Amino acid sequence: MNILRARPILTLVALVCAFLLSEGAVFAQGTAGSASFGPVDLTVQVDQTFCASGPGQCTLSDPFHTNAAAANSNHNPVMLGLQVLSDGEPVIGLPKSAFTISYPAQVVPSLGPFLKVVSCVQNGTDHCFGGPLLGDGIYFILVDPIPVGMNWKSGNYLFQVQVTYTHPKKGPMMRRVLARIDIP
Repeated sequence: MNILRARPILTLVALVCAFLLSEGAVFAQGTAGSASFGPVDLTVQVDQTFCASGPGQCTLSDPFHTNAAAANSNHNPVMLGLQVLSDGEPVIGLPKSAFTISYPAQVVPSLGPFLKVVSCVQNGTDHCFGGPLLGDGIYFILVDPIPVGMNWKSGNYLFQVQVTYTHPKKGPMMRRVLARIDIP
C-alpha cells in the first residue's frame, strides 16, 4: 500500500481511537481486553472458532451457518465472552439489550461488513446468562456481520462493546471496552 494513500486511513483510525478513548474506552490487546472504571470492570474475550466447537452450535439459530470457524467464506457468528463486575462483585441477570456493539464507529476491512449482537447464548436458548446458573457475571454473546447473509472479509475488525445496566444503589452504569476480531 502506498504510504501517501494510507495516511488518510491511518489519520481516521487515530481520530476514531482518540474519540473512543475520550469516551472512556480501553483498547484490547490482541483479541482480548478489559476496562476498569471506578466501581465497574468489563473484560472481553473473542472466540472466532465457536461455531466449529461442536455440531449445532451455530446451525440451530441460522440454517445458513455452518460448523466452521468464522472465515471469509462464511458469515458464522463470533462469540464474545464478557465478565461484568461492580466493586469486585459479579453483575448478574443482564438481558441481551444490555449489550451493544458500536455502530457505525467500527474499523472493518475494506468493503467488509459491520457487526451487530445477534443473540446471547445459554445451552441453545436466546438469552444472556450470568445469573443463578453461574453467578460470576460471565455472559456470552454472538456477533454477526451485517447486512444479514454478508460473509466476513479477511482482516481485523476493531469495535467497541458497551454494557449498560442500573446499579441498585448508584443508578445507571455504562462501561465500554474495545475488542478486535481477526478473520483469516
